[in-house]
Amino acid sequence: MKQKYLFIKFWLVMVLIGFISSLTVSGQSATLMHSYTFEDGTADDVVGDADGTVNGGTIANGSYTASANGQYIELPAESIAINTYTAITLEGYIRADVDVTWASMMAYFGDTETGTGNNYGVNYYFITPDRWTESRAAISCNNTTSPWSAEQGVTGDPVSVGNRHHIVSILTNTTISLYIDGVLSGTAADVSGDNSIANLSNAQAFICKGGYASDPTWQGTVYEFNIYEGVLDETTIHNHFISFIGNDFYNATLKSLTTNTSTLTPAFDPDVSEYEIHVDYGITTVTLNAIPAIEGATVAMFDGLGNEIIDGIVTFPIEDDGIDLEITVTALDQSTEESYYVSIFVNSEQGSANLSSIDLSAGAFINDFHPDTTNYTVLVPYGTASIVVTGNPSSAGASVSGNGTITLTDGYGSTTIMVTSQDGLHTKNYKVDVYASKVTTGQYYYIQHEASGFVVEESQET
Repeated sequence: MKQKYLFIKFWLVMVLIGFISSLTVSGQSATLMHSYTFEDGTADDVVGDADGTVNGGTIANGSYTASANGQYIELPAESIAINTYTAITLEGYIRADVDVTWASMMAYFGDTETGTGNNYGVNYYFITPDRWTESRAAISCNNTTSPWSAEQGVTGDPVSVGNRHHIVSILTNTTISLYIDGVLSGTAADVSGDNSIANLSNAQAFICKGGYASDPTWQGTVYEFNIYEGVLDETTIHNHFISFIGNDFYNATLKSLTTNTSTLTPAFDPDVSEYEIHVDYGITTVTLNAIPAIEGATVAMFDGLGNEIIDGIVTFPIEDDGIDLEITVTALDQSTEESYYVSIFVNSEQGSANLSSIDLSAGAFINDFHPDTTNYTVLVPYGTASIVVTGNPSSAGASVSGNGTITLTDGYGSTTIMVTSQDGLHTKNYKVDVYASKVTTGQYYYIQHEASGFVVEESQET
């Protein structure tokens, strides 16, 4: 009886071992085979022996940056032998430095078909965080005439430019998945036929480069690139992303809040949520610039009625007393939020020493008018002897001096328009400089190169 019990126990253990093994094979675990961290200033493999060769670009501060077309890292594809894996997970810790609006691949394993004269990528598997308007991971095998048409893969949104991101693609013989910043972008469950891991080529492997010879290389920064055999589980992927981003993932504060007119009261502090702006009578537009503390966090602005404010441009009628605003910051986790509140008040009409506009009888301003801008430059046509300048006060009760005719001497004239508020307590001076153009029709003009002194076309200098 004891022997029979031991046999049953042994059988159960073997079944359990077989079950665990089947989980591993089916992709419930992953083994890190090769890793490129760039911490030692090289592209050496810190886990295996598949050291990379740098072709342009720079390695500094623990990262590799490809800042121009033609810069990439070549990996020893035969040593990696990716077509011997049971499943493949590629993991990149990156920053998108430019908006990649061309076909590009951030990591590539495969070959280049040169026999057709088209230099197509063939028998490949690739991942890219941004190309055109998408991110993508795909496989294509045993098609040398139009390999793109044989691709099976998954497409997601492109990563944002200027921000750090974590990207992962997982390839099995039945599926391919893409993760961006710890979140599954999508899974293609139809990988089949010729598109198998065994059919991948071990001829080429690149970081920041694809196998299509005519495609530009991917431009950006790679902090770390890892190759696993097996399937990296979703929890681990999310944890890797959180470790890379840190607490910034949940940071929904502002780094700065500024206004183009008057001042913010109190002075901005990310931990203070309520502010006031007092603007002079006659100002009906205020532009607020709200910058999140963490790149990639989103900022939205609304008025008291819930209407969204676009580009921070707040407008209100001159008759109103002001407007209330709410600024909402959403963290990278897409759920953590913080709100800041701004109340804009309009000062009394009696105290306004602003102009609402300046009229010209000829010419045009070089700079745009704003009641807070007190220095203006006017350009008038060649040969103009004088112009009439008229400053219009925001308050009907304010007094204005300095209006009238400006005579130009040797092509220049100026005036100062002084505005005194109705209550007599405030004044503001607006300086207007007028210049006559030196360019007229019917004459030839030459652009002189400042370094050589020659006319530009003749100097042959750039």
